This record gives sequence, C-alpha cells and structure tokens, in this order.
Amino acid sequence: MKIIWTETAYDDLKCIKEYIARDSDYYAIRVIEKLISSVEILEGFPELGRKVPETDHDNVREIIVKPYRIIYHLEGQKIMIVTIIHASRDLTNPGLHKWEIY
Repeated sequence: MKIIWTETAYDDLKCIKEYIARDSDYYAIRVIEKLISSVEILEGFPELGRKVPETDHDNVREIIVKPYRIIYHLEGQKIMIVTIIHASRDLTNPGLHKWEIY
C-alpha cells in the first residue's frame, strides 16, 4: 500500500503545528511527529482505522490520535490521507465532508 497525503491534509498539519507552536515549538513538533507516525502504520494495516460514522462509504476510514481524527480513503493500493480534524468538530454538516471529493 502506498500512502498519499492530499494538499488538504498537508495544510491541516501545517495549521495544527502553527496553532500549537504559539505555546510551544517543542510540543508542536511532537504532535506532528505522532500524527505522521500514526499514518505510517497504515501502510501495513490499511484497515486499522474504523469506518467514519458520518459516511456510508466503507472505504472512508479514520484513526484517532487524540484529540485529532485522521480521515483517509482506501483506493485500490493507495491510502489517501484526506484530512486531519479536531475530534470535537461536528461532521454531521455535509459541507464539512472533505472525503466526498474522492
């Protein structure tokens, strides 16, 4: 399996890092490292994450790295990292379903 980060997911990482770095550069780097290493595990275990409850698509999955949800899309031999959002966000609004473009 090949992991592909979408531009949106890269932007999410950047925003998360910038937000945490306001208080601590050290912790900003640690959080980003943890998010990335959690995604790398998917290469060997692509179905590790659960199905995203807000969608009917079995190939849209997520892993939780508190307090974030890493949402990804399984597509053949590819794992598309779609977005990283704070777990407190309400995804019941269809406008927030970034995975719908895949």
